[in-house]
Amino acid sequence: MKKVRQQATRLTDRINLHLKKMCSNLSPQKRMIAILFLCSSFGIVSLYMTANSFYSIWKSDRQTNPIHQQNKESGQHQSDSATDSITKSSKHQEYE
Repeated sequence: MKKVRQQATRLTDRINLHLKKMCSNLSPQKRMIAILFLCSSFGIVSLYMTANSFYSIWKSDRQTNPIHQQNKESGQHQSDSATDSITKSSKHQEYE
């Protein structure tokens, strides 16, 4: 366990040292530009992933679980009793 912790500590120290060397070469104005660019990039990617996951959930829910079907002739909504688990199970139960 100690060996893993030591390796993790060495790795984080190396990463910190490398980042400090890279950032020390940048002027404060370039650092600010880099920070704003990275933050806005990560923000846009985060919003895209969130919207995409909501769309995927909505799309799959709409395809697999139709609750109401609209009758085109009458223009009224009708419940789809074939997908209703309560009425479906009660029709096929037999009591002794």
